Amino acid sequence: MLDIRVLRDDPDRARASQTARGEDPAVIDAILAADATRRLAGTTFDTARGAQKELGRAIGPLQGKVKSGKATADEQTELDALMARASTLAAQVTEAEEA
Repeated sequence: MLDIRVLRDDPDRARASQTARGEDPAVIDAILAADATRRLAGTTFDTARGAQKELGRAIGPLQGKVKSGKATADEQTELDALMARASTLAAQVTEAEEA
């Protein structure tokens, strides 16, 4: 079993090895493509999760003001917009987790 880093660092060597054994060297390209897709999905997940956490920090104080009855109409509108954005991000996080 090869370490994926070996394939990333020297794919030509891995292709030559496949050819020398009479195997299809295209499998190396398929593995590298799958690895790139997986890495992109991880980055997408991390970005969405970070944005979701940041929104959570912004939502907390506004929810406190709304619950105590001290929120202005603008703050209520802002909270509603943040909650909608948080919902969208939650869906993106779930989608990225499943990728």
